Amino acid sequence: MTRSTKGRSNNPGLKNEPDFATTQERQEKAWKILGHASAEPSYVDPETGDNVLHALARLKLPEKGSLLSQIQEYVLKDIDLNLHNRDRDCPLAAFISERPFLGKENDETGATMSKYLDALLWKDVRRRVPNRINVNMRNREGATALYYAAIRARPDSVRSLIEAGANVNARLGRCTPALQIPLLTKDDSRWAQNQHPPSNDQRQGSGCS
Repeated sequence: MTRSTKGRSNNPGLKNEPDFATTQERQEKAWKILGHASAEPSYVDPETGDNVLHALARLKLPEKGSLLSQIQEYVLKDIDLNLHNRDRDCPLAAFISERPFLGKENDETGATMSKYLDALLWKDVRRRVPNRINVNMRNREGATALYYAAIRARPDSVRSLIEAGANVNARLGRCTPALQIPLLTKDDSRWAQNQHPPSNDQRQGSGCS
C-alpha cells in the first residue's frame, strides 16, 4: 500500500508543513528521483508519484544557478508539467509550497523564485509563449498555486502566476479569493495561521463551504 510521505495533521483537511525527519526523507527520495531522471527523464516514482520536477522543487543544488538550468533542461525534454503526484500536487504548486524547506530561510530571493516559476510557465518568457501547463490546477485541498503564493507572502510569485493567466478569483469553496488574501510578512502574528488551506471545520466556522 502506497502512503503519502507528507507530514500529518490532526485536521484531515489541513496541509501541514512536514517535520524535519519527513522533510529529510522527502529530500533523499528527491535525489534518487533526480538520479533516475538523468537516464530516464520521464521517470515517475512509483511510491510518491513524483516526476523530476516535483523532486527539484525539494532540492537546493550545490552550484549557483544549477537548479534553474536543471528545470529548463527537463522542461525542454517535455516532462509532464501537469502531473499530480500521490499528494495531488503538480510541480508548479510544489515549487511554491515546498520552498524554502526545513523551516529556514535560505538565499533564494523572490526574484529567484520567479525565475523558477517562469521556467515552468513559459517556453519563451520574453515573447510570452507558454508551456503546456495548467496554471489553475488544484491540489487535494482545492488550492491553486496562486493561493499558496498569496498565503506565503510571495508577491513576486503572485505576479508571475497572474501574468501566466492564474485565476485571481479562484476560491476554496466560498473562502476568500486568492488575490484578496493579505500578503502577510513572517513577522505578522497571522502568518502561522495562514500557511495552509483551512480544514473542513475551519471552513464551516468561517463561512466557507
